[in-house]
Amino acid sequence: MCSYFSHSSHFIHVSLLYQEQEFKFTMCDDHHHCSGVGGVFQTLDEIDFARGPWNLAIYGDYPGIQKYLSKGGEPNVRDQSGYSPLHYAARAGNYLICKELIDKGAIVNQPTKSGKATALHRAAGQGHVRIVKLLLDHNADPCLLDDDGKTALHKAASGNHPEICRMLVDKAPEMRKVIDKRVKYPKDYVTCTEEQKETYKILWWS
Repeated sequence: MCSYFSHSSHFIHVSLLYQEQEFKFTMCDDHHHCSGVGGVFQTLDEIDFARGPWNLAIYGDYPGIQKYLSKGGEPNVRDQSGYSPLHYAARAGNYLICKELIDKGAIVNQPTKSGKATALHRAAGQGHVRIVKLLLDHNADPCLLDDDGKTALHKAASGNHPEICRMLVDKAPEMRKVIDKRVKYPKDYVTCTEEQKETYKILWWS
């Protein structure tokens, strides 16, 4: 990685070579850090994100996560938006990374700073059955509410994921009676259609 700094009264130009691509950074008069390549701008926070564990978690780079953790990387570190690697891996469906993070101390019930969603909310909403089971097996609380007053069951119901709905109802049947801020039960997010019939049976007939 090569870099140089040149100073003027209004801006700083930084040029660095990273992963065979040159990025040019400018600190503008308003003191915002920004980079421009061919009219495309990227903040320094975005560069930091791309090089951190969150990016590895999203894209399923299991060896990269193992390396990060083996060097003492913090499994619960948050990015600028308040998300941990587990939040990203759970939503992306990267099971091995979720397991590795949990084995190394990731907090399964940690909510995001914005939205207060847990890894269980995110996995349930995307229909990742194995990850939902993994989280529940490691004491994820299915009754926690996000900022919209939703449980993981609301998320699974709105995403039409019957297997996850069954798992959650079996774990905490009282979730069926939770009303969110839209004054809806989880069952209110499904209708009696051919596509949603299995989820409908679980939430309306059980």
